[in-house]
Amino acid sequence: MSNQPELFFEQQDFQTQLALTEFSGEELTEIAVEALYRAFELMREDVAPETVH
Repeated sequence: MSNQPELFFEQQDFQTQLALTEFSGEELTEIAVEALYRAFELMREDVAPETVH
């Protein structure tokens, strides 16, 4: 069995770490806040009561 998927994920992790080191703290905070807002928005859509007509 090939280890290509494992190698892919290792490379992806490395590239993610490299990208994160290029951002300033403020930029990372903005990214994290936006991701949290989006996550809460998705959860709100899932929990919203359905209207009965």
